Amino acid sequence: MKITIKVHHDEILEKKYLPVYLLIKKNKWHWQGIGAGMALGGGLSCPIIGAGLDLLVSYTRLGYERPALHKISIIFYVMTVPLLMLGSHFIDLLEKKALDLSPVEANSINQTIGKLELQAKTEDC
Repeated sequence: MKITIKVHHDEILEKKYLPVYLLIKKNKWHWQGIGAGMALGGGLSCPIIGAGLDLLVSYTRLGYERPALHKISIIFYVMTVPLLMLGSHFIDLLEKKALDLSPVEANSINQTIGKLELQAKTEDC
């Protein structure tokens, strides 16, 4: 006899990251949130820019006339990993800050989570 347990992955992730989300929502212009957004955005856009420059250098004569463009495309490729690591560091700082909340802030977040769970239950019915 097989027992199948259905787990909603979105609900687990939502409960895990909800305190961080609420902390970002409360402090929108805090340096950890801005740093995470900029570093992750840069880490995701660097390979795209590097690929564009690499295509430009490869399929035109710019590679022979301006070899610096090829070096710049390689720099964009190499900068991807450090930027993603920096963004994940800032997210870790946000999670640590979410764990170090004062009791009043933690109670406020728990009340918000309870309200969201109640809304989800009433929507399911």
